[in-house]
Amino acid sequence: MVMVYLFDLPARATPLAGGLHSRRARRRWLIPAVLVATSCVSSAGSTNAADEAAQQPPAAAPIDFVTDIQPIFVAHCSKCHGGEHRRGGLKLDTLADAESGGDSGKPIIGGTLDTNELYQRVSSVDRTYRMPKNAEALSDQQIERIRRWVEQQTPWSQTNPAVKRRSKFDQWFDAWDGFSHRYQSELGYAMPYGLAFVLAQFALLLVVRCAAAYQKGRPWATGKARRICARCNQIKPRELCLVWLAMGASLALVVMRGHQLKLDRELARMRVQKMTIDDPWSRTIFGSPPIPVRLDEPKQISGTYYRGNCERNAHLFNNGNYLTAIFRISLCDAQHQPLQLGAREPKDGVYVRMELERAPGTAVGFFSKEMIAAVFLSKEFYHNRSQPLRDAPARLETLEEAKRWVSYYPVGPPEDPKKPLGGVIYVYTGRIEKGTVRGDPQYGIVYDLHFREGKLTDDSDLWMNSFGNAAIALPPQFDKIPFAEWFDYRPIPPITGPNSTDPKILGLEEYVKKGLIPPQPQGAPPSDAKPASDRPPASEESDSPVEPRL
Repeated sequence: MVMVYLFDLPARATPLAGGLHSRRARRRWLIPAVLVATSCVSSAGSTNAADEAAQQPPAAAPIDFVTDIQPIFVAHCSKCHGGEHRRGGLKLDTLADAESGGDSGKPIIGGTLDTNELYQRVSSVDRTYRMPKNAEALSDQQIERIRRWVEQQTPWSQTNPAVKRRSKFDQWFDAWDGFSHRYQSELGYAMPYGLAFVLAQFALLLVVRCAAAYQKGRPWATGKARRICARCNQIKPRELCLVWLAMGASLALVVMRGHQLKLDRELARMRVQKMTIDDPWSRTIFGSPPIPVRLDEPKQISGTYYRGNCERNAHLFNNGNYLTAIFRISLCDAQHQPLQLGAREPKDGVYVRMELERAPGTAVGFFSKEMIAAVFLSKEFYHNRSQPLRDAPARLETLEEAKRWVSYYPVGPPEDPKKPLGGVIYVYTGRIEKGTVRGDPQYGIVYDLHFREGKLTDDSDLWMNSFGNAAIALPPQFDKIPFAEWFDYRPIPPITGPNSTDPKILGLEEYVKKGLIPPQPQGAPPSDAKPASDRPPASEESDSPVEPRL
C-alpha cells in the first residue's frame, strides 16, 4: 500500500517530486519504500496469525495418571477393587490388574469411549449399571478427567503403578463393610438378640463390680445396697464364666438360625426361578401362573361364550367352522340364587356359576362321562405334572344327560370389605387321585367384584377366555381355525346339516389316546345329528393333529 501510494504521488504534491523523475532518484526512494511495505505486510500477517491462534480452542493438556486418575481410584474405587477386594473380578491396584479386566471381559485399559468399560460405567445414568455402586456418582470434573484419559489411550505411569495403600483403619473398615454387606440378613436377624447380649454383658459387669466393692468395703456397697452386693459376692467366678459362655453360645445359635433362614429363602427363590424357567407357561403371553386375555366386551357380571371346532376339513360341516359347546357364567349365592347388580352381599359368600352345554350336532363322545369327570374348577394353579392337592376343586354336575352340566365355585366373602373381591378360576381337564392332581388349565374365569355399603356395584366384572387364544403366534394353517375364532362371546354357527362321523376326522382319536374318553365306534353319529352321506375313504382322511381341549 505504501509503495503504491508513493508511486501515485502527483509531481507537485511534494518538494521531492521533481527529483523522483530522475532514474537515480527513483532508485534511491524505491528501496526504502519496498522495505517499509514488506515490514507492514509481515506485521499484518503476524497479527492475523495471532488472532487465528487466539480463536482456536486450546489443546487438551495431557493427563497424568498419578495426579489426575489415581486419586479417583483411591477415593471411589479401591473400596471394592483394591487391596483384598476384587468385586466383579476387577482390581485397580496395578497396571497388570487393570489390564486383566473384570468378569465382563470388556477392556479397562485402552479402547475408545464406546468400548472402554470404565468410562461407560462411571458415565452411565442407569443406577444398576453405574459405578461406584450404591454410592454417589462421580462429579462432572472427575468424569471429564476419565474421558480425557481414555481419549489419550489410558496412559498409566510406570514409575508408580500401584494405587496408594490405605491406612490400617481404612482397611479394617473396608473389611467390616464387606462382612456386613455379605451377612446383612444374619446381622439384621440377630440385632435384637445382640442388644439383649450387650445388656446382659453390662449386667455381668455390674455383678462383678458389686462383688469387688463389697469385698473392699466400699461405703456404697455396705450401705443400702449391702444386701444386693452380698448376693453378688456369693456368685463364684466359675458360675459367671459359665453364664458368659452360655450367652455367647446363644448369640452364636441366633446367628446360625438367621443364616439358615437366609439359605431357606434363597433356596425357595431358586426353586421358584427354576420352576418359572421350566414352566412352558412362562414363555407365553399368559405368564406363570397364567392370566387369560380379556376379550373386547363391556363389563358384566354374567356372560355367554361360544366354543367352536378347531379343525378345518372339507368333509366337516361348514369346513369345520361350527359350534361345539356353550359356556354360561354368572354369580349366585350358596343356595344357587342368582345375584344382580345392587344385590346385597350374601352372608354365606359369593359363588361363580359355570354352565356347560353341548352344542346341537356335536359328537357325544366329546362329552362322555369320563371326559366330564376329568373337568374340575380351582383357583390354584397346577402344572401338568403330579402335585399335592392344595384346595377343594369343584366338579361338574349333570343338569341334562349328555347335554348340560353345571359347577359352583365359592369365591367370597372378601376379607376386607373396602377392597374388591378378585381372582382367577381355572377350568382344568386332568385327574385327581389320592391327594395329588395333574391337569392343564383350558380356560380362565376372571372375577373382579366391588361392594359398596354391602351391595354389588356396577363396576364389578366377570368374564372368561380360553388359554388357546393368542397363546402362540403361528402362521395361519389351512386345516386349523385360528384360536381367536373358536372361542368368543359372539355366536358361532351351529351344525345344521350332515357332518362326518369318522372319529379320526372329528378328532376323537386324540382324546382316546389321552385316556379322556373310551374308544368310539366308527360311524356312530351323535343322537341329535344326521350322518354325512359323503364320508371320505380312509385314504382321503385328514391326518392333521388335533388339540385335545374341552
